Amino acid sequence: TGDRVLIGWAIVIVGMVQLMEGHLAETQELGEEALTLARQLDHKFGMAQILFVLSRGYEAEGNVSAARDYGQERYDMECLVENVDGYNVSLVDQACLVIWQAEYQHAADLLEIVEHKVTILGSIWDSRAAWSQSWLALEQGNMVVALVHAQEAFAYGQVIAKDSFGLEDLIAARWLLGTIQSTRQEFALATVHYAESIQILQALTPAERKILAHNLPFIALAFSGLTIIALSGLGRIAAYHPDPIFARQWLTDTIATIRETTGIWETTIARAVWGRAHLAWGDIPAAMAQFSDDLRFYQKAGARRMIAETLEGLAACAGVQGQSESAVRWWSTADQLRATIGAPLWPIDQTDRDQRMAQTRTQLSPEAFNTAWAVGQALTLDEAVAEALALTAR
Repeated sequence: TGDRVLIGWAIVIVGMVQLMEGHLAETQELGEEALTLARQLDHKFGMAQILFVLSRGYEAEGNVSAARDYGQERYDMECLVENVDGYNVSLVDQACLVIWQAEYQHAADLLEIVEHKVTILGSIWDSRAAWSQSWLALEQGNMVVALVHAQEAFAYGQVIAKDSFGLEDLIAARWLLGTIQSTRQEFALATVHYAESIQILQALTPAERKILAHNLPFIALAFSGLTIIALSGLGRIAAYHPDPIFARQWLTDTIATIRETTGIWETTIARAVWGRAHLAWGDIPAAMAQFSDDLRFYQKAGARRMIAETLEGLAACAGVQGQSESAVRWWSTADQLRATIGAPLWPIDQTDRDQRMAQTRTQLSPEAFNTAWAVGQALTLDEAVAEALALTAR
């Protein structure tokens, strides 16, 4: 039995390495093998760790439903072995997955449990619960609450980030603050937060960078949802910069530093920034290609607010290309989806959409606009996504 336990842990460790390196199929294969062995041994603590790796691996590829199933089983195991740290972090992880799928009340209920169980000032779980609360409020368009919780997370991050361990929490809080401030068009403040996070990353020694890269898969920044939201402020800053040439170079350099120092996958960063930036700079083919790739990923993940946001991006592209009726339909479907899940447009995006829609309206008669809007309201989400992907593939 001892040998089998050792073999199981060896498999888990190899699976974690595969996850860190982005080899998701190998992560899942090794995780399932280790889980089978742990079940046979009834090794509950081992099962919890394996379920953690599996949940992260499935989320990274966009299979959020499977990630939630494994995450729930992991929470149950952590409770059985009375691992307080384990069930707190599993609650935060589950809340992130639920936020990603726009089940906001469920997420709030999970985070309320964490808030009551975690009371030690400066603890890692205080920090992570705070920026999960910030993400939840941001999704729901409550910028004031989002800012308060992001500032909380930043304060906790300053306490725990005494060395390379814990830096990921401080960086995550800075990025969230950057996104929140960019949505309020406070670009100077947003830029400061991203710039200071880049300075922290650039100052790391090679050994510290290695520790940071190893830590990232095991915190909420490993969730593509939170990372995309936290980095999306970069795309908005670049999109609204008065000098597109400077903005492109600044964005490219910033992304390069993040990739080199953290190991965050290039596809995740691209979903955060490039579609919006290309659209603002008038590179419509590049914007459509990025938005189409994003839409496929978000549909698989069930990330409904991001589906709405991406449909709006494709609608803007269609409007520029003179596909006015398609643009209105997709704006309409996105509007209906946002109303259903309770995720209003952020202020900066509301202004941009209204301006683009007003311009597109001039290309249609009132009757044609109203008809296209009504058709968009009646489309199911799957129908709208399929239509958008079919038209953009031409």
